Amino acid sequence: MAETAMLLSKSILERINFSHMTHRVYLLMLILLSSIHAILFAIFGAPFLVSLDFVVIIIYGLTLLVIEARYPLISRTISHFLPLLHCFAYCTIFLSRDSGMFLYLLALVPASFLFFERRDYWLRTLLTFFVFVLSSLSLSFRITPPWYQLDAFQNGILTTLAVGAVSFSLYLFYLNFSRRLEDKNQELIYLAQTDSLTKLSNRRHFIEQIKLAIHAKPDCAVLLIDLDHFKNINDSYGHFVGDIALAQSAELFSEHIGNEDLVARLGGEEFAIMIKNCSPAKAVEVAQQIRGDFEAHKFKAENDLSFHMTLSIGISRLGSDYQSSLSRADRALYQAKQGGRNQVILAE
Repeated sequence: MAETAMLLSKSILERINFSHMTHRVYLLMLILLSSIHAILFAIFGAPFLVSLDFVVIIIYGLTLLVIEARYPLISRTISHFLPLLHCFAYCTIFLSRDSGMFLYLLALVPASFLFFERRDYWLRTLLTFFVFVLSSLSLSFRITPPWYQLDAFQNGILTTLAVGAVSFSLYLFYLNFSRRLEDKNQELIYLAQTDSLTKLSNRRHFIEQIKLAIHAKPDCAVLLIDLDHFKNINDSYGHFVGDIALAQSAELFSEHIGNEDLVARLGGEEFAIMIKNCSPAKAVEVAQQIRGDFEAHKFKAENDLSFHMTLSIGISRLGSDYQSSLSRADRALYQAKQGGRNQVILAE
C-alpha cells in the first residue's frame, strides 16, 4: 500500500508543472470551493452568503479569463488576498468559529510559495503577515451572535471541507518541495560526475564505474587516449580554440561507444573509454576506428579556422584491480607516444 502511494505521488510529481497553468488550476479550485459553499449556504438558508459567494466566483472567473493571461502577478495577488478577506469576513461577521472557515487561512501561506515567483518574496511576506494578523483577529474578534446560526452538523460539514482544502494545499506544497529538492540533488550529482567543458564523465565518475564493472565482472576493455601535441594547438591558436577542439573530440569519442559504455575526460587532453563485453581484439578494432576517424576529422573554430589532429591510444583488459588495469593501459599509451604517436598499442 505504501509503495503504491509512493509511486502515485511520484507520478503526480512528474506531471505537475508549478507554473502559470497550475495557478489556473488553483483559480478553478477556488471557483469550485466557492460554488460548493454557495450550494451549502443555499441549503442552510443563508441567501446573503450565497450572493457573496457568487460575487467572489465572478471575480475569480474574471481573474482566470482576463487578468491571468496578461497580468499574472495581479492575478496571483487577487487569488490570494481575496480569499484572505473572504474567510476573515466569514469568521468574524457571518458565522461562528465552529464553522472552521478560518482554517482556509492556513492554506494561503503554502499556496503563496507555490504560485508567487521567487522575486515576489515581498508579496509572500506581506501575505504571511496578513494571514497571521487576520487569523489572530478571527479567533479573538467576532460579532456575537453571528449573522447566521448553524447547527453542529452544518458546522461539521463546513469544517470537513476546510480541512480537506488545507490538506490538499499542504500536499501540493510537499510535492513542489520534493520536486525541487530532487532536481537540486540531480543537479549536484550531475555536477559531481561531469566535466564542465566536454559534458563527459569526469575522472572520479570514471573510476567509480570501473570499480562497479570489476564487481559485476563483465569482459571490459579500458582505452586511455591522449591528443598528440595538443599544447601546440593552445600555443598557436589560443586556449579558447583548444577548448573547442576538446569539446569536438568528446563528441567524436561518444559516437563510437554503445549505450552501456562510458567515455570520460580524465583531465587536460587525456580521455578514457570503458567498453563493456569487449574482447582485447575487438577493443583494438574500435580504437583503430576512433584513431582513423579522429585523424580525418577537420576541427573548426571561429573565423573559418580549421586544423587536423591525431591521437595515441593505450588499451588494457580490465582485471580484478582497476589501478593495475589503468597502469597497463597507461604504459601502453606511453609506448604509443614514444613510438611516434598516432597509433594504438595493446598492453600485454
